[in-house]
Amino acid sequence: MKIIRMNKVDNFGKLKAFFDLLTGDGFTIKGFKLMESIDGNHWVGNPSVKDKDGKYNDSVYCNKQVKQQLEKLANDVYKNPSLVESTKKTPEIQDYTQGVDTKDSSDIPF
Repeated sequence: MKIIRMNKVDNFGKLKAFFDLLTGDGFTIKGFKLMESIDGNHWVGNPSVKDKDGKYNDSVYCNKQVKQQLEKLANDVYKNPSLVESTKKTPEIQDYTQGVDTKDSSDIPF
């Protein structure tokens, strides 16, 4: 996994930065938050969405091991912004249409 964007914020309470993550499988997950605890340590808040009652609920979950790796990576990038991976190169995209007749549009419902 790689952090592909990190935006530091100033004077916003415990929030120190927003960042986006590129997984090893090629998924980009946007909206992670780097937060500062009372003792000055940093931790990662998952992306979240606001529900109809105004509460925020996490939209991404990970196990403890991945969370620890993510927190270390985010702290490293926060301290050294040059570690952010460049996304200027187009990632290699697997062609999953091989052997599929893409000219037949009869299965499109519109």
